[in-house]
Amino acid sequence: MSKPLRLLLIEDNPGDSRLIQELLKEAPTPFEIRTEDRLSGAMAWLETSHPDAALLDLSLPDVQGLEGLAALRRRHPDLAVLVMTGNNDATTAAAAVKAGAQDYIIKGTLAGPALGQAVDRAVDRKRMEETLHKWEQIFLHAGWGAAVTDASGLTVESMNLAFARMHGFTQDELEGRPMESLLCPESVPAAAEHRRLAAERGHHVFESAHKLKDGRALPVLEDVTVFKDAQGRVLYRCVCCHDLTERKRAEELERLARSEALQREFISQMSHQFRTPIAVLQGYTETFKRSDLKSGKSLEEFLSIVERYTDNLSQLIEDLLRLSVIGLPEEKPRIAAADLCAAVREVVSDLIPVMSKKKLMLDAEGLDPSLRVLADQRSLRMILENLVHNAVQYSRPRGRIELGSRREDGRAIVFIRDSGIGIAPEDLPRLFQSYYRTPAAREHKPEGTGLGLVIVKRLLDAMDGRVWVESPHGKGAVFSFSLPLAPRSVSES
Repeated sequence: MSKPLRLLLIEDNPGDSRLIQELLKEAPTPFEIRTEDRLSGAMAWLETSHPDAALLDLSLPDVQGLEGLAALRRRHPDLAVLVMTGNNDATTAAAAVKAGAQDYIIKGTLAGPALGQAVDRAVDRKRMEETLHKWEQIFLHAGWGAAVTDASGLTVESMNLAFARMHGFTQDELEGRPMESLLCPESVPAAAEHRRLAAERGHHVFESAHKLKDGRALPVLEDVTVFKDAQGRVLYRCVCCHDLTERKRAEELERLARSEALQREFISQMSHQFRTPIAVLQGYTETFKRSDLKSGKSLEEFLSIVERYTDNLSQLIEDLLRLSVIGLPEEKPRIAAADLCAAVREVVSDLIPVMSKKKLMLDAEGLDPSLRVLADQRSLRMILENLVHNAVQYSRPRGRIELGSRREDGRAIVFIRDSGIGIAPEDLPRLFQSYYRTPAAREHKPEGTGLGLVIVKRLLDAMDGRVWVESPHGKGAVFSFSLPLAPRSVSES
């Protein structure tokens, strides 16, 4: 048996009161009924009691019409109230519901089960209203910024106070505003792809830069949930925004500390890197001063060694210059849709003479010609130059170099597979450290700066990319990197 509903019946007519109580006995739901014939008596009882619902007659000795309903609502807003009258007046019924009544009952028209069901519905409706009100208050006053957009994710329909305040607007100013108007220019190109991924997955989390009312940038973590109907159609989206300012500040302090440590390491390593070629050049210069190099062959060998170390020194300086500007504000990557295949063609064309000399075969059939990535064009070319040049340099004569790509979770993954000397497992973790060259690489080509892969990694880090390497035993190496895919609209434009 279900738990009885506690009902307050406010009715001054004894006959109507008895009739209503008898009718409710026929209802499927059991009731515990408290009767009062005055609103004042009901109010006094309600000070210490908490019924589930009240049946209120609109014509009482101490109050008439909707005044009684208004008094109940003021003192007990959480109480489900059904008003009763003997008049079949649609205007009064509508006014009562508008004033907060759950339902309107005309005396003498309802049978017992129907009357009980009306009370049940009123109680359920009130409970639903209370639940919705609680969630609305949680949404409006939560500490994190939250906004509801239309199905497309393009227009802000409602938002909580935290979302409005974190952007410097009032809620009225934000209502109906385009979502992209709250983004910094650098975040706009990727917005369409993020909307697509959210619709596809139902939930999508990513970092973005929002533009405040005063024009300042705010780093945020966007947590987007898409709500759909039973047929899978998108109804609306909820965008929760978490302010990343403190996290970014902590990351910047950590970066500065790391940069300081790297600077000290840099000075130490530089003195070591320059010492060897300079010492060799000084030694041969002294030899040249003291010796009488009459043999053309001896002179040629001597100059060849000097030239090799000079080239190595020049390459070291060039790599250091490249490395020094990565991350500077004036060298911030200009992110746009970049044609990956076009960049590969440019790099490969420059390496054709070296590849021909080693009789290397290049297979780029696995590259998707339609692939567009979000990258700085100059940085992308530099990444490919380093990786493809390494593949050419370390591949054995008559070997094969393979380039390919695929799409995965909104990113483009590109790989360069060589047929070279390979990389020992113990060397893989250190491969992207400054100045590190594997023993096999030093043996294969003594000259080298150990900075090429560091440049690749830092360029990719600056563009939300990553790089990794695999080297199956005796089968060369496979260098892979990933970058965000350019949204279709940006690619087409």
